[in-house]
Amino acid sequence: MNNNRIESLDLGNSNTKTQEYLMLSALSLIADKGYDNVTIDHIAEETGNTKGAVYHYFKSKKQLYKASLEYMSEILSLQSVLGTSDLTDLRSVFKSVLMKSANLEALANEEGLLQAQDIYYLYFDGIRRFPELKGLLEKQRTKYIENTIKVISRLKGQDLSEQDIRNLSIRFLVAVEGIALLQATADSFISEVEVEDILNSVLLDFK
Repeated sequence: MNNNRIESLDLGNSNTKTQEYLMLSALSLIADKGYDNVTIDHIAEETGNTKGAVYHYFKSKKQLYKASLEYMSEILSLQSVLGTSDLTDLRSVFKSVLMKSANLEALANEEGLLQAQDIYYLYFDGIRRFPELKGLLEKQRTKYIENTIKVISRLKGQDLSEQDIRNLSIRFLVAVEGIALLQATADSFISEVEVEDILNSVLLDFK
């Protein structure tokens, strides 16, 4: 585990920041050792807290892990087309977001999280342990599509039908998640040229 990712965060001393620190540390430890091999004692030691302090915020390791997964999911879901309001053409918007997906590990490090492959490990492990997380992820995907629809409508609404806009939004989401998964399982970063090829496929039929 790379402790520098955690130690580099400016977490402050507020209750919220303490909870974030505990959740990020729990994610790092579980990704490194596995859920069954991590204890509250480990998390307390990692964060410089007492065991009682951890239990002040979370009733159990299970609750802490679930909250940590929800927190990670929320952070990553914020990386959407809504962060590209300064761009005025659809291709530039899509390329900007796809490049972030292609560099998911850099995003994870920036947010104080983990390597890309660890994020997917935690997602799949979390869904196995907490099936209700599927509902959360589904809501986030729906929201992502809705946000993408808003951006496409703003930039290309005069050229595309409502059904075309929705279809393009879904196609784009598949590309975003596909690139992120490929990056998580690849030995090297997906290149900008490859992202351009994927983008051409996304925009095919929607010129």
